[in-house]
Amino acid sequence: MDKDTRQSRKTVRLVYDVPEAGAMLGLSRNASYDSAARGEIPTIRVGTTIEGTEGGISQVARHRERVNHCLQKDEGRPCGNRNRPSEF
Repeated sequence: MDKDTRQSRKTVRLVYDVPEAGAMLGLSRNASYDSAARGEIPTIRVGTTIEGTEGGISQVARHRERVNHCLQKDEGRPCGNRNRPSEF
C-alpha cells in the first residue's frame, strides 16, 4: 500500500469517551455523564473506562430527530398524542 492510500483512509471510531459522545448530541460534559448514568446514552465499560458506542450515539440522535419532528409538526404534542394537550 502506498503512502497516499494510507493517508486517504479515514479512521473509523466505534467508541467515544462520554464527554465526546455527549458533545455529538449537544450536551455539556456534566450533562453527558448524567445522561450516561441514566442510560440515555448507551455505554460500554472497557476496564475502568466508560465509553459511548457509535451505534448508540446514532440511535439516540435518530430518536431525538423523530421526537423533535413530531413536536414541531404537532405543535408541542408528542406523536400519537394528538388529542391530548401537551404536558410539558
